[in-house]
Amino acid sequence: MMASDNPLTKRLQQWKKDQGIISLTFDELKEKVKGKFIAEQKVDGQSALLDYRNGRGSFGSLSGVIIEDLPVLTEIENHLKKNKISQAVMVGELAGMENGKMMKFDDTESLIKNPAKEKSNLHWFPYQILELNGEKFGEGFNIYMEGWKKLKKLFTGMAHVHPVEDFVTDLDKVWKRVVEKEGNEGLVVRTEDGKVFKAKPSYSYDLVIIAVGSKKGKNWPKKMIGTTLMAFMDENKIFRVAGEIGTGWSHEESRELYSWAQKNKVDEDDTYVWVKPERIMQVEWERSNLKENPAYKFDKGNYEKVGRLPVGTIVKPRFIRYRKDKKVNPSDLRLTQIPNWDKMKRMAFRIACRVGVFHAQS
Repeated sequence: MMASDNPLTKRLQQWKKDQGIISLTFDELKEKVKGKFIAEQKVDGQSALLDYRNGRGSFGSLSGVIIEDLPVLTEIENHLKKNKISQAVMVGELAGMENGKMMKFDDTESLIKNPAKEKSNLHWFPYQILELNGEKFGEGFNIYMEGWKKLKKLFTGMAHVHPVEDFVTDLDKVWKRVVEKEGNEGLVVRTEDGKVFKAKPSYSYDLVIIAVGSKKGKNWPKKMIGTTLMAFMDENKIFRVAGEIGTGWSHEESRELYSWAQKNKVDEDDTYVWVKPERIMQVEWERSNLKENPAYKFDKGNYEKVGRLPVGTIVKPRFIRYRKDKKVNPSDLRLTQIPNWDKMKRMAFRIACRVGVFHAQS
């Protein structure tokens, strides 16, 4: 594995951005989906774009790493050669499997990154063909359907490659089986009018830490973090505050976060130590309200308040994990993670113009 600013990563990042995924609750999803659709099992793995040519394959990750020399890649290479495939580009997820069950994301990430760990437990779950023997597959629903069928046919019966399970039948039945019974992370649903929706049984955002505190709290003298201030990033790279989070991490994690904050401090006041916007957390919440919250621009090592902008706040949040596979950019910290964000477009534009920050909707 080697880190680089490689074309595989750029293509995967662009593909993710082009999807325009909208996060909804399952009830809201059912209201949106009226015509034809494809519902896909959501795999909680690491996004990996396969590039295969001249008998060799490699994966590009979102974090800028090229992943090579895996048993699953050898299996893919041999299979594609056997089926007379000379060139292919496909999107999928790498995930660890143990005793027939998918590993948690952190375990998969450790399996991928740790060179000392045996890689035979890594499996690949492809869900879209972008190119196959020079033929390009676009984003239209019918084209996607065609590529989906080719994907299923091509990878039938493999040991470590499993095309993501797809359904074109009743959503309620799919949800009950795939999510409630089998315990998968959720569903991704593509509709015939070109929209892509994501629904999970528990709700979460990927947010960046912009400050830690509270300096007045009981944990601070113990060199532990009591709360973090979390934010989205909009298309103009403005950080929109979602709220504070103060639960979910262990004492050891709290101490480590305190140490990191001291090393990455850019400013402080009576409440917060403001830090470089570098760490991304997955934050689970019970409810999210749409309201105006403080917004900040980070430039030349300093935060500048630009006013108050619409955002989805986090109510009863808790820390789930760090997202080392995510970057601080408008795509990974996108506002469209917020359910029903599309209803806020006019309000967001009006307020952004009022405070002098033109916001191109994500």
